[in-house]
Amino acid sequence: GISESSEQADAEKVIESCEEVSFGQQVVIQGPSGPVMATAASSGYGLGGAYWLLEALGLRIAVLGPCSALPCLFTRPLDPVPLRGARAVLLLGHAGRHCPEAEVA
Repeated sequence: GISESSEQADAEKVIESCEEVSFGQQVVIQGPSGPVMATAASSGYGLGGAYWLLEALGLRIAVLGPCSALPCLFTRPLDPVPLRGARAVLLLGHAGRHCPEAEVA
């Protein structure tokens, strides 16, 4: 089996390999079919809250967490400018329980 110390060492390696990025900064990630350009944009949800734009193989896709769609939770508005030109927008999860305005009747 995997020991707890081995799991902790693996977690520490992952944390050490993390890279700090700013909004609008493009990061290149090597994917199996070539490079993927990833760019963080302000979600408005909280300090440092982001959604991601992924560009590869001629496609641009925006990936937003569930709170990005809930204006009642925003500390400031979501930045919609980076969404322009996206061929798809993926909204992950559901956050209706956090905001009565988001519940579907």
